[in-house]
Amino acid sequence: MRAFARALAFTVALSGGNTAFAAQIKIGYTPSIDIAPIFSAIEEGFFAKRGLEVEMQAGNGSVMIAGLSSNSLQISNPTVPTFLQAVDAGLDLVLISGDNFTKPGIDQFAVVTRAGVTAARPADYAGKKIGVSTIGAFLHVLFVEWLNKNGVDPKKVSFVEIPFPQMADVMKGGTVDAVITVEPFVSRMVGSGIGTASSAFVHDFPPGLPVATFAMTRAYATANPDVVKGFREAFTEGVAFMAANPDRMRAHTAKYLKLPVEVLAKIPTPDLHVALPAQGIADWVVIMKRQELIKGSPDPAKVIWP
Repeated sequence: MRAFARALAFTVALSGGNTAFAAQIKIGYTPSIDIAPIFSAIEEGFFAKRGLEVEMQAGNGSVMIAGLSSNSLQISNPTVPTFLQAVDAGLDLVLISGDNFTKPGIDQFAVVTRAGVTAARPADYAGKKIGVSTIGAFLHVLFVEWLNKNGVDPKKVSFVEIPFPQMADVMKGGTVDAVITVEPFVSRMVGSGIGTASSAFVHDFPPGLPVATFAMTRAYATANPDVVKGFREAFTEGVAFMAANPDRMRAHTAKYLKLPVEVLAKIPTPDLHVALPAQGIADWVVIMKRQELIKGSPDPAKVIWP
């Protein structure tokens, strides 16, 4: 009875004296290690103490953008290229937080080449069929930029969309020669002998480039400033928790990603931040225009929420 009373008192305290949450939000996310602080923020009550009840929904970039437009999602986790294409198409979206950034020494993205297929140089990818989570998203755009920089015509590479969780099975079936993927899927495929990994294409770009982000519609952000504030604070607390409590973070992440803790323990910790530099968004605009993926020039000052 005392335990129940303590739990009830804790719940009431978290919600400011009212057991009802101030806001219920659904967050669309890509199932990767980038989202570990969000999982911990849910499990450790960081959202709850800010009056936010959170439901998570896995998906890819295009699905998450559509979810924002239909209001079936209040927050989504697109990569910067996916976000910029949506804004260029006329959707009034804003970035409320950074997430993952490129950083030297952290091999969290890779091309995994199927066992028996040779691809040691950029030119070796010509004529190959490569799986990507979303055409026009971060990994696809950056890989195309890398091919261009190394004198390889991207049109000689066939790209097909495959969700991250299905990449291993598709590659084992021989449908594709390689996939461009993220952790924890890189470690799982390499560890099971499906293929070999190379992160060379990411290392050719400057560090500190924003990769994944969190976005809202401008209308929702304007009407719900407390949700924006609460999300940023909970995510920040989740990042700090991730660094200070790696074992508990892995336990939370394993619950959501359905992966063994032992696998998660081998994955390098990504570089995660709330703050989004305007220059990083501007750099992506240049890359996107060069690949003719956007026609306009989205202004970082207007798409990054204050």
